[in-house]
Amino acid sequence: MSDELVLDVLAEWPQRWRYPALAKDAAAGLLDVDTATRYVLEGLARPRTPAESLADLVGEGRFEQADVLLIELLDVESPQDGAAWLGAGEWSAAEKALAGARDKAVAEVSREWSDLAVRAKSVDVDLPGEPALLDLARKSLPEARDVIARHDEEVTAAERELGERIEARLADALVTAGREPAVRSWENAVRECLRAGEFRVADRLVSGGPYGTTEAGPRAVARPPLTWPWPNHPVPEVLGWYGDPWAMPGPDFARFRIEPGDDAHAFELIGHIARIAENPDAPSVRDFATALAAVLGETVALEVDEVDGKAGFRTTLFGLSDPRLPNLPMLGSRGVALWVGDERAGDDSSPPESAEPVIWFRPFLVAPQSGRPEVTTLDIATLLRVLAPDDRLPVTLPTERRINLLRLLVPHLAPSVVLGHVPAALGRGASPRDSLAWLFDLFGLLPDGPVLDSLLHDSDEHPIVLGQLLAAVLRHRPRDGRVGPAELAVARTAEVRSAARARVLDALADQPAAKAVLMLILWQFDGDESVHVDRVVDGIGTVELPQDITSWLRDRLPVGKALDTLAAHGLVRPLGDGVFALPGPGVRDLLRGLNGPRGLRDDLVAALDEAAERLRQARLANAALIAERVIRLIGHRVDNDVIAVLGWLDRARAATTDPDVATLIDNAIERLGTFGGGTYVAAYEAALAQPEAVEVHDLVRTVIGDVEWHLSPGSRLADVSADTRPVLVWTNRYIMHENLRNLVLNASRALGRRTSQDQGVIAVDVRRTAAGDPATPAGMSSPCVVIEVNDNGPGFTPEHLARYRGIIEQGDAARDLGSGTRHGTGIRQAVAWLADYDGRLELPDRSSARFDGGCVRIWLPAYQDPSSGGTS
Repeated sequence: MSDELVLDVLAEWPQRWRYPALAKDAAAGLLDVDTATRYVLEGLARPRTPAESLADLVGEGRFEQADVLLIELLDVESPQDGAAWLGAGEWSAAEKALAGARDKAVAEVSREWSDLAVRAKSVDVDLPGEPALLDLARKSLPEARDVIARHDEEVTAAERELGERIEARLADALVTAGREPAVRSWENAVRECLRAGEFRVADRLVSGGPYGTTEAGPRAVARPPLTWPWPNHPVPEVLGWYGDPWAMPGPDFARFRIEPGDDAHAFELIGHIARIAENPDAPSVRDFATALAAVLGETVALEVDEVDGKAGFRTTLFGLSDPRLPNLPMLGSRGVALWVGDERAGDDSSPPESAEPVIWFRPFLVAPQSGRPEVTTLDIATLLRVLAPDDRLPVTLPTERRINLLRLLVPHLAPSVVLGHVPAALGRGASPRDSLAWLFDLFGLLPDGPVLDSLLHDSDEHPIVLGQLLAAVLRHRPRDGRVGPAELAVARTAEVRSAARARVLDALADQPAAKAVLMLILWQFDGDESVHVDRVVDGIGTVELPQDITSWLRDRLPVGKALDTLAAHGLVRPLGDGVFALPGPGVRDLLRGLNGPRGLRDDLVAALDEAAERLRQARLANAALIAERVIRLIGHRVDNDVIAVLGWLDRARAATTDPDVATLIDNAIERLGTFGGGTYVAAYEAALAQPEAVEVHDLVRTVIGDVEWHLSPGSRLADVSADTRPVLVWTNRYIMHENLRNLVLNASRALGRRTSQDQGVIAVDVRRTAAGDPATPAGMSSPCVVIEVNDNGPGFTPEHLARYRGIIEQGDAARDLGSGTRHGTGIRQAVAWLADYDGRLELPDRSSARFDGGCVRIWLPAYQDPSSGGTS
């Protein structure tokens, strides 16, 4: 037997699954006879069951091979020495494990590819589309990862090349820039950006030069000294050094020395710190807070309050806000609460409870943090670190000091206190990316460039989503402050994504139509598509909704207004002329939910149901508000139209000499007089009347008298009930009259299709069923009253009978695509009205043998008249 034949046999051998390495290499075409022999011998020593082999394949991400094994095992109907057979429980567990592992692998590959695409974009590398990679991941995770690794090498090479180009430009600039402190600080910032993959910021810094770093983000602002080098000296001694800086011990004095002529505000602040440390009172606190604001570049007049039960003073600190920073709620126009504790007494000197952030100044050299989420402690050493000169600049700028003070205060506050529960949009002139970098910086974190890009991609810069993702990273901030792609895993858990999704949808809680439209566009549109207002409702028909809800929403869902609302919430972007851009891919994936299309369908159905209910409520409320005025307005219009038509008929009557024509005109004038507007107003009022006991034979006689004039000559209409004793139902008389009238008129039109109009008959038959009658429709109590409308016309065709029964079941009239005419509107209305009174409409297969035409049957509960001892 040749080697090729041996390998072909092994590749199809049912028992190969006992030897996983053999099966994998055979499927990949990498097998040779020597290797196959070794695999079989190793497998004989450590045999594997099909369940174990499946677990291996699934664990390694080789899903296509696992599918093949499951298919082969499907044909094995009984155990064969236990070698190639799965029990029912094992089979179910294997299928579930395979489906779950495949979904997880696709999600992981999509995430890894998205992160790589973000890096590729920053260095102008074009990557192929994602769908082919996801299809590969469904078959084999290792192969998909190999594709990502190959493209990762391409992106890494491009990053390295770009970094080298920036390094070369930096080197050229340093030749002529000199070596003063500002240049060294600038060089360090550029190199730090290159290490962190912040190529765009590094390029911006190199282009701006040593003194063009104002808009270059947080890396262009030198941080304060990491620590205070002399923690064990008394406060008076430390503050005294600033009058004689040469008295500072050790070599660090140059870093903290302040020249009186260069920084008068700083010297004034140091004096007020000494006063508070010695004897805190309201005037000293006011002077301290005013001097601190001046150091930060703000001139203010402050108020100081005392709080009952607390040893301390409450005031406000201004000057922390900066146009480079994002819109943080804690930096509002009202300033930040500043509490100065009186530490001399034994009373409680901690700040009062507060829902807003509080800066607690304690006049100690080094003070511990309070541990309260809304309180950050400011001590003397921290202030002196902020006041330390910036060696890049001849005079330290107030703007640099406010940034550094925030850098020292913000990390001790809870993220929710700083960011707020609903973060505002990022940036006040700065780009969202720079604003996000500042947020990380204020919390003491140094993110790599791809981290910023990935977070902006995941959130589409949406403030709610970005706030949730950022808070997750901050809750798990690493000790060294470095945040790379691996640290982003904490923001990509199912818990965080679900919470972010819930927060976004909660923001639309009062806008159910907007929420429904958002779900529709997530369901219907994808990729680079644009959302057209007139196409959104097309997605309703693809969702599992009752037909009546589907068509009702198509006509009434306010798509344009909903899209405007979504645009105001930052979830779509208007492109003009009723066209909107989809949410970004990160938010789109997040809003579609963790379970993909399956979960989205359930959410979409719920959102459409909620929107439909709200729209119905609004419609009913509006109708109740204006209905009476509208019906009277309609009545007035009808009166005017009837008067005009009567005028025409009067002129026609005077102009004719034909007695037959004159008779017809007289009949028309007589009939038209009953169509005045008052008729419709009275009908509206009658329809609003409370239900009552209605005698059915009397109702039938009224209907016959009302519609006889509609019949063609030679046709007749009669009540043919065998039993004419009174029969009562509980209903609105007018509504029941109109529904029965419509059914009779339908029958009269059927008679119009007869070859001869002579002997046309419409027969109304009323009867009362006995209790327990088996013919009673399901769900109805008996006894019942049955009203049948029969005719001897051509009857229903099978097609019409099926269509009208569909209308009864689904509640929506059918539309003739050729003419646009709606069929069965009267039947649909009758079904809806009868349901309000526990009634049913039924279409028997044929009428009675006596009439042999069409038949419509109404069922209503019989009314038990109390005055007749419980019967009627």
